[in-house]
Amino acid sequence: MKELTAGEAWRLAIRNSKTNLTESDLKVLENLEKLLGKTNAERSA
Repeated sequence: MKELTAGEAWRLAIRNSKTNLTESDLKVLENLEKLLGKTNAERSA
């Protein structure tokens, strides 16, 4: 099995899902890929 990055897996899941989303909607969802892995796990007290 090929290992995918989070972004690749996200795009693949978006494109292979069976929905009524338009092409424009799919592109917006694909752009969320840029946010994957960019969370701030530190909390201020």
